[in-house]
Amino acid sequence: MRIRVMLAFSSRILSDAVKRLLDDDDSVEVAFVASACRRIRREDLNASDVVLADYRSLEASFGRESAKGPAFILLDTDCGHENLVRAVTERNVSGLLLQNATPGMLKKAVRSVARGESWIDSSAVKDLVTGLHAVKKPILSGREDEIVSLAGMGLRNREIAERLLISELTVKTHLNRIFRKLGIRTRSELIKHSIKRALVNSTLSGKKGRA
Repeated sequence: MRIRVMLAFSSRILSDAVKRLLDDDDSVEVAFVASACRRIRREDLNASDVVLADYRSLEASFGRESAKGPAFILLDTDCGHENLVRAVTERNVSGLLLQNATPGMLKKAVRSVARGESWIDSSAVKDLVTGLHAVKKPILSGREDEIVSLAGMGLRNREIAERLLISELTVKTHLNRIFRKLGIRTRSELIKHSIKRALVNSTLSGKKGRA
């Protein structure tokens, strides 16, 4: 089954160039090319597996819609370090390619993200880790880390208890402590934290962005 890709760039020239590159890949179908910085309809977004966008379009075309739905790959067009970190931590950005990325890296990134993996250009790892490192604080205990990871997978308290062979009350106690440590109040915030932490750990392990 071909990977359905949406292109959403603020530059028509960039859209055309990326489309030509992807049209040469039999595993990819460019299903939708968005008009520059126009709001994207939910039905078009839902029909895509991966969205390729620059930061300007990410902000203008999707707003908070990029926090759910298909995975996003951000092509850096010199949007600034802070915006890159913000995109990775606050949006559903699973991939990041810098301006010097090769066509081969672009195609590999699309395939990796479509499989549910993350992809960060190795040249960006150091800067992103610096910006993301705060996600690892405060320090959680080993058991708390396990619970955060399982909650991030969408497991409910009862399921977490069964997985860890502990009582549901113990899970609730751990969660209350985790919420206080992280300064969060809702389970959705905990899930976001889990995703950010997973991204940091994967980046630190050097498993992403390999050509």
